[in-house]
Amino acid sequence: MVELAVDNHQKTWLNQFEYVLPRFFLLIMILVSLFGSRSTELRTFSLIFISILFEALPFMLLGSLAGGFIEEFVPRDKLTQWMPSGSKKAVFLSALVGFIFPVCECAIVPVVRRLLRKGVPFSAAVAYLLAGPIVNPLVAASTAVAYFFNWKMVALRIGLGYLGAVSVGLIVNFLTSENDRLAHDSCHTSDGCACGHDHSEHGHDCHVHDHHEHAHDHHLHDDSPVKPKMMSRIHQALIHGGQDFLEVTCFLVAGAFFAAAAQTFVNRQPVTEVMSENWLAIIIMMALAVALNLCSEADAFVAASFRHLVGVPGQLGFLVLGPMFDLKLFFMYFSIFSRRTAVILAITTILIVFLLVWLTSFFTSGMTA
Repeated sequence: MVELAVDNHQKTWLNQFEYVLPRFFLLIMILVSLFGSRSTELRTFSLIFISILFEALPFMLLGSLAGGFIEEFVPRDKLTQWMPSGSKKAVFLSALVGFIFPVCECAIVPVVRRLLRKGVPFSAAVAYLLAGPIVNPLVAASTAVAYFFNWKMVALRIGLGYLGAVSVGLIVNFLTSENDRLAHDSCHTSDGCACGHDHSEHGHDCHVHDHHEHAHDHHLHDDSPVKPKMMSRIHQALIHGGQDFLEVTCFLVAGAFFAAAAQTFVNRQPVTEVMSENWLAIIIMMALAVALNLCSEADAFVAASFRHLVGVPGQLGFLVLGPMFDLKLFFMYFSIFSRRTAVILAITTILIVFLLVWLTSFFTSGMTA
């Protein structure tokens, strides 16, 4: 009961945050539009802010719609059939499943919970948890557009994401005890996500409560004798996708605001001097990625906006860690893993990503994004 109360408190806090944040930035933009027309800096800020939003929103919409249709038309029992099991090869293969089923960071957590219940190896589930939101075609496409089809950046991001997910999966599997990996109430809590609504499968195990059953009266379970009509299922998929889109947009607004402010009002010379040290630039950009909680289909546009301030290693630190770990995901980990496992997973992910990106910096120091 205490765990459920904490989980509900986290969701309430996130819902309030998602409600207030976009309205706060919208108010600021209105004030800028009304009183900043004579200021060159404010005009520049507005143009950068709006350009980041308009470039990223189409990919966020595509990602949300893809997640909605996967949620409605691909039962998680079917998804488990695509997950290999029984050997270490499962870790390497599971990190590639995102190319078939691209799922965002928010929706992938309840999917991984279901995979673990179905007997998917722990290391493979962790690899999919980390790789799914980054090693997928939508993220590759958005990164290509953000970097003007610089395929080296796309390959580096996808490649480092894959290597990081596999490495963390194997290491966390080694560092944790089989009897103390999962949360004790993992079969008695809802498959909710940080969005504040349920992504759970219709007709699921362990008597998990389905919030969509109450939110949408026409929503039917898979075990119903009457199958829902195709148009009804498409309608439900669009509802899923629309909810995801609206609820992650607030993080994009915050990220775009921060990126535009940094480019407009920050003195570039001292920043570039600090960022000239690759290891420091990687740490700073990784910390920024953790704080901003951006969607993986949109974060490339924010990272690319820093190209004049930060070198390729720093941008890669932002691009690789963001989809794997941020503040939102850390709270969500406690719905799957024990506290010890969640902390080990978070620390290992951060260290492995830093190590991989830092090693890559020796080969990308002269590269331009």
